[in-house]
Amino acid sequence: MVIKHILLSFLIACVMVGMPINTKAQQKVTAKANWFLQQTGIQVTKGETYLITAKGEWQDADFPPSDANGFKGFTAPMFFGMLLKPLPSQYYMKLCGKVGNWKFPIGTSATITMKRSGELLLFANDAKGFFDNNSGEIVVTISKVE
Repeated sequence: MVIKHILLSFLIACVMVGMPINTKAQQKVTAKANWFLQQTGIQVTKGETYLITAKGEWQDADFPPSDANGFKGFTAPMFFGMLLKPLPSQYYMKLCGKVGNWKFPIGTSATITMKRSGELLLFANDAKGFFDNNSGEIVVTISKVE
C-alpha cells in the first residue's frame, strides 16, 4: 500500500511539472476529426524515433468514412481547397502531427524521427476553416523506438 501511494505521488508530480511519465511505454490518445491541433500531453524529443499507429474511422462532411490514411479529394471544391490543407500534398483526413512549427504525415502507421522537441499535436489534414463538419475519432498509440 505504501509503494502504491509513493508511485501515485510520483506520477502526480510528473504530470504537474509536464515531465513525461514513461517515455518507453506506449501512450494512447484520441484524435477527434473536428478539432485542429489537438494537444496530446506527450512530450517528444528531437532526434528520438517514435512509432505512431492509428485505428478507427473518421469522416469529412458526407463523404464516406476513412481510416487515418485519409482519402483523395474528388470534388471541384476539394481540388481547390487542397492549398488550404496544413499539408497540401497529403490526402484529405490523413492523420498528421505537429511539433513546434514542423508538420508531418502519420496515416495508420509511421516511424518518425523527431525534428523538434515539444508537445506532439495531432490533426486531420483538412482545409483550414472546415473542421466543424468532420466527425469521428481515431485512437493513436505512440511508442518510443529504442
